[in-house]
Amino acid sequence: MKKILSLLIILTLAASVSFAADTSLSYIKDKGVFVLGLDDSFPPMGFRDKNGEITGFDIDLAKEVCKRMGVELKLQPIDWNAKILDLNSKQIDVIWNGLTITEERKEKSLSPNHISLTVRSSSSKPAAVSTPRPIWPVRLLVSSSAAVLTTLSSLTPKP
Repeated sequence: MKKILSLLIILTLAASVSFAADTSLSYIKDKGVFVLGLDDSFPPMGFRDKNGEITGFDIDLAKEVCKRMGVELKLQPIDWNAKILDLNSKQIDVIWNGLTITEERKEKSLSPNHISLTVRSSSSKPAAVSTPRPIWPVRLLVSSSAAVLTTLSSLTPKP
């Protein structure tokens, strides 16, 4: 686990310093605070525990990154619909959890994924499927801004 954590930290830091014109690392180190914008209702990545404290996998990883950078971590829950605006206006330094990489976002300075999500389905009776077919009625819970919502919406039968 420590090797994986170290590799993730190295990859994240390497990505942030690999862009010659990118001064974000020195900006954060100079101010001494790393402001992490997150959805605090996104378990297990970031969520509030029974005491109201923000916790989760991404939080633990961010704490270790900040420890190694020698800066303070500030957890900033954000309105997920305004995440890019918050980032561009420097209200937050990073969007850490749940940001789907789109074609438009690939043009920006993004670090490598630390988690990859694959959606799969299974059946007790496998069958050859040559074209997609509806599997409704099915109830799924997804974030309203998740890329998977766009895909699922395209598969939803029209009334």
